[in-house]
Amino acid sequence: MIRPRIQDGELARGAIGRYKVFNELPSYAVAVGCIRLHAAVENKSLTVSEALALGCGVSLRDLIARNTMLPYTAHVSSGDVATPNCAWPSGTLRRLGLALPRSHAYLCRSCVANDLADGYSYWRRDHQLPGAYVCQRHKEPLLRMPDLSALDDQPSESLEDAEVDPLANSTEVLESEAVVRFQRFSVAFLGRAQPIDAKQYSETVIRRGTAHGFVTRPRVKCQRISEFATRLFPPQWLYDVFPGIVNSTPGELFPPIDYALKPTGHAVTAGHCVALAIMYDSPADFFDDLEGRLPAPREERTFRC
Repeated sequence: MIRPRIQDGELARGAIGRYKVFNELPSYAVAVGCIRLHAAVENKSLTVSEALALGCGVSLRDLIARNTMLPYTAHVSSGDVATPNCAWPSGTLRRLGLALPRSHAYLCRSCVANDLADGYSYWRRDHQLPGAYVCQRHKEPLLRMPDLSALDDQPSESLEDAEVDPLANSTEVLESEAVVRFQRFSVAFLGRAQPIDAKQYSETVIRRGTAHGFVTRPRVKCQRISEFATRLFPPQWLYDVFPGIVNSTPGELFPPIDYALKPTGHAVTAGHCVALAIMYDSPADFFDDLEGRLPAPREERTFRC
């Protein structure tokens, strides 16, 4: 069998699919089993991520940081003991190690063409970030597949069935400063090699939210950051990233976003990126605030977009 290999920036879930194709295996599950054999892994308690790292001959730390969505989907950590050779706890690694934050698989036509010149195409992890509709390398619209089963094959095999995401051609979305800020926070989290301490993170964003006049207590009915988001972000973009927001009631809690400002809240990472894009000009400002280097705002924030 062909030994699994993985490229820098390649989506680990897609790398398993490519390994399946090259070795003519019948399913993803069989491919995972063969990867375990390649890695000589007898301990079945190891996660698929750990087995893949061993099978590819790379460190688990590098695999997580360069080839999975985990730095994005679990950008904060509760302080549990980290997995050996990885900055994330074993429970988080098992639950979210290869999890994906979107329901469609995304690819770029030019990336595929460049890949094929070198022999084969592969799925990029940064194309899978929520709210992203343009390839940052080629500034071209991303194509999407109906579901994630496309990851079981190479992107080049998906071109015929792929379609341009409608929002990739929306001027309102592409020119929105709020969306651009959101994407910068998404990329910043994806590029981290370790999670942020949950307590430090929560104290920082709640302090900032309070300074901007946003509600951080669940039972108080006044301006919530989710309500502000509906006025700041393009509606079609919000409905795509947060489908449930279309049915939300002004003044009522919308957990996917509002829990970003709640102690021990469990907002989705996209919700955190929305909140941070509202409260900070850039990821650099946020990280300065996290370390106590950013002055508190003197007044509620106003926006130019």
